[in-house]
Amino acid sequence: MGQEISTMRKEISKIPAMESSLSKISKNLHLMRSQSEKQEQILLLLMESIAEKTTESATHKSAIAKGKEKEASTSKSAEITRNAEEGRVEQKTDNDESLTDRSKFKKVEMSVFSEEDPDSWLFRAERYFQIHKLTESEKMLVSTISFDGPALNWYRSQEERDKFLSWENLKERLLVRFRSSTDGTILGKFLRIKQVVYRRYRNLFDKLVTPLSDIPEKVVEARFMNGGYYLGKEANYRRLPDAEFQARKEKGLCFRCNEKYSTDHKCKMKELHELRMFVVTGENEEYEIVEEKETTEKQLATLEVRGKLLNKEIIVMIDCEATHNFISEKLVKTLRLSTKETAHYGVILGSGTIQGKGVCEAVEIQLADWKVTEDFLPLELGGVDVILGMQWLHSLGITVVDWKNLTFTFTNSGRQICIKGDPSLTKARISLKNEGKCPFEGTESVQEVLQQYKDVFDWPETLPPKREIEHHICLKEGTDPINVRPYRYGFHQKAEMEKLVEEMLASGIIRPSKSLYSSPVLLVKKKDGSWRFCVDYRAVNNATIPDKFQIPVVEELFDELNGASLFSKIDLKSGYHQIRMEEKDIPKTTFRTHEGHYEFLVMPFGLTNAPTTFQALMNNVFKPYLRKFGLVFFDDILVYSKNEEEHKNHLGIVLSALREYLLYANKKKCSFAQPKIEYLGQIISGEGVEVDPEKIRSIADWLTPKTVREVRGFLA
Repeated sequence: MGQEISTMRKEISKIPAMESSLSKISKNLHLMRSQSEKQEQILLLLMESIAEKTTESATHKSAIAKGKEKEASTSKSAEITRNAEEGRVEQKTDNDESLTDRSKFKKVEMSVFSEEDPDSWLFRAERYFQIHKLTESEKMLVSTISFDGPALNWYRSQEERDKFLSWENLKERLLVRFRSSTDGTILGKFLRIKQVVYRRYRNLFDKLVTPLSDIPEKVVEARFMNGGYYLGKEANYRRLPDAEFQARKEKGLCFRCNEKYSTDHKCKMKELHELRMFVVTGENEEYEIVEEKETTEKQLATLEVRGKLLNKEIIVMIDCEATHNFISEKLVKTLRLSTKETAHYGVILGSGTIQGKGVCEAVEIQLADWKVTEDFLPLELGGVDVILGMQWLHSLGITVVDWKNLTFTFTNSGRQICIKGDPSLTKARISLKNEGKCPFEGTESVQEVLQQYKDVFDWPETLPPKREIEHHICLKEGTDPINVRPYRYGFHQKAEMEKLVEEMLASGIIRPSKSLYSSPVLLVKKKDGSWRFCVDYRAVNNATIPDKFQIPVVEELFDELNGASLFSKIDLKSGYHQIRMEEKDIPKTTFRTHEGHYEFLVMPFGLTNAPTTFQALMNNVFKPYLRKFGLVFFDDILVYSKNEEEHKNHLGIVLSALREYLLYANKKKCSFAQPKIEYLGQIISGEGVEVDPEKIRSIADWLTPKTVREVRGFLA
């Protein structure tokens, strides 16, 4: 067996040599065949020459001449034959090379086009035609064969009406039909491209810049860098349903930070002074808001000037970050400007996304000695009446802005126009903002009382004292220890959670726990942008027996205010944390973070009976003064009196009670000795109780509904 294998290996090893020998034999045969043909031609020539010599001729000269003529003819024939042979060899070589080149692309196929991305398909088609060296008619034929779906239907309908004249004509009409026009031209999309996720941004950027070969490289680089607002980070997306949108608008809340919206409001979330419009087409659309993971602030430059509209003085903001022009809905209603019906559109603001409808056409605004005539979209703008955006700025051409001197300059028909900004508008806004942060401290006599009890407004450094009223958690009989799996938290939330836990440990309101109970943690944004640490006690609450304590009715409380003319409002600081937990119920408050277990020594937020416990303590502390000069609704205390002297005494009594029971107030949220004050969503004064205008402002300023959908939105 081994000998046979050895023999086979020897035979196999001879195969390359045999192939080489066969190749040489083939070449030799080809050479011999070529030589044989030449020898035959030479023999024929010799035979003809001999035959001519033996042939009898009339004269020796004529025989010689005839022989020379024959020889020349034969030589010429041989040359023609030789040239023809060389031509055949050369042609064969070219054909072989051509077949070799084409063989490299024999697997290249024409891609199918239905309707998506016509630019990329045309690029591939041109390369395919180049490889196969197709003529114009062949290009038309091959391209139409590759059409499918909507593209094929479109081609057949066009061919029947208006035949395609050439490949170039087909390309032009195909791009008109299938290139998306909703975002404008490719150049326009390229200039407006914004980065959200780096990889997606990079791919889109490459796609848009490909056909724009005439743009300088420096411009391309600058556009790429300027598009990177959110470099390398995913954005958090939060959808705002229509019902929540309407509810926030009615309550006058910011669409992002839940803080009450006013003219001096500054959103604590990331602030982008950007106005972008999109069209809403569905009946139940959800408006998408992009929120940054980190709440950083960004102040973009704008210019505010004074102007006139129908002889009414208005405040105009020139904002290069606004894509369109906007006008205040309140101003439209006041001046009764005509509004043309349009489709619903959404506007992305720094504080969220709101919905609008209609356009005010050809509105004339006077800015110094220059008149602006533009179309405006009605929108709730807040501190300004009109915003002039890129819709107007594009029409001006080259503009020069001096932010230091607040001037805006451009040229029109050879005339230089300079619009001067008003610095007082900015100063007034800053002053108004600073004023809103100060508590109202009333007269000098009232300030003396506040100074006397200033320790009431300090932050407690120890746990609240043990009182008669402490919070207890009474679970239903047979309830096993409740243990709920913790939620998943992001990196930034974990860091904030660690910080808050450290602060609570330092203040002594929590301690490490070995309890069998466990509830998950939630972080909720507060009005000032900080985080509120909350525990999800829903599982504990479901197993808790609710108290039967009666919570006061707000309307009945206001009946006690008859004859009062001065009011003070006191807000307790972290009210729930000023009440101790009963010792036996402390383990039931246990919560779990990624670091460990902890339990509350004070009453936490989120327990089902916590409001009744807090109200019971307040009623117990202020029982002697209720219905005389004090109202208490949870952590909001109202002191009311008929005159200043009386109010000074009443305020001292209430602050003294807080000091006695070691309860602490938050001075920033308090107001003292005011003739008119906001309390529990109502405005209280010597004239009575009325609804807070801020609560109904959105309804009062609501444009009259003209469609079924608008009526539904109003009723919601």
